[in-house]
Amino acid sequence: MRRAIRSIEGLMTKRQRNARGEGGQLRQDILGAAIALIDRAGSSEAVSLRAVAKEVGIAAPSVYAHFPDRDALLLAVLQQLFDELIALRSEAEERAAAAGGGAWQQLRAGAFATVHFGLQRPGHYKMLYEGRVVSGLSDPMAAAFGRPIQLRVAGLIREILEGMPERENDDAERLALLIWAGTHGVISLQINKPTLRWPKATDLVEDLMRAVIRPANSGVSP
Repeated sequence: MRRAIRSIEGLMTKRQRNARGEGGQLRQDILGAAIALIDRAGSSEAVSLRAVAKEVGIAAPSVYAHFPDRDALLLAVLQQLFDELIALRSEAEERAAAAGGGAWQQLRAGAFATVHFGLQRPGHYKMLYEGRVVSGLSDPMAAAFGRPIQLRVAGLIREILEGMPERENDDAERLALLIWAGTHGVISLQINKPTLRWPKATDLVEDLMRAVIRPANSGVSP
């Protein structure tokens, strides 16, 4: 009994109990711990409810009050990481627009933001776009998190093609998928094959975007 009491007291010294009404903060702390574990390990395999509890400094049962199982926690992590990526892309596009850039400049800025996210946070990027995390989750939300990015990219492509009558019948969503595939290839290869002498990632992405979109020279130059 005394040993159990000492164990509980030890946990309490690691992390103070949340005041009433601050349960949402504990949920965010748990999410932050899971994201930190993924970042350090470079894989979502490092995430277990017990490992997350240890990272936060709480008893494992406390995690269940917010996430009933590992899948629920990974789903929440996916949502937060995709929200962060979408916000980074939006901020980059807004800066490009504020500088007088049109659809092409905004498209480039958003793509470059994804490149920087992937290369600076490879563990998080791998969780979003590699491995089997998404396909292993039963909740259909998991397959929809990245959809806003693709819709935005397709919308910008449509704007670019409006000034190119010869391409007015091109499928913008198909072109968006091609750009996604190429951009992912650049990021993934530079993460997983770091010993090769890669050109600058954003240069490669711009080259492939120009090959796919073939923007007119007038009004869409960098």
